Amino acid sequence: TLSRSIINNLYSLNNLSKPNSIKSPTFPILLTYDLLEYEIYHYDFYRIKNYLEALDLGINEYFNSGHWNFIEWPEKIQSLLPQKFSIVDIKIISDTERELLLRNK
Repeated sequence: TLSRSIINNLYSLNNLSKPNSIKSPTFPILLTYDLLEYEIYHYDFYRIKNYLEALDLGINEYFNSGHWNFIEWPEKIQSLLPQKFSIVDIKIISDTERELLLRNK
């Protein structure tokens, strides 16, 4: 939901038509979105067994491309993350309320 909201807002800010649907990339592992000036790479590493599978996707090239990378389950590729990145921690307050904490690494 968070990634979907951010991606939709980036499309709006760039005066582009929003995608018909923004889904979690659980099955394909990676979904991309083109915003003309840059791309968004949205990963879901829930199903990978180790960081070598992420390397097979060419993740190092994506990190160094200057594009946006949204990663679900980043702890599975901890050793591959760039030196500088941000983490959004989501704390469940209630059924309808969440608290977000942004941490820069």
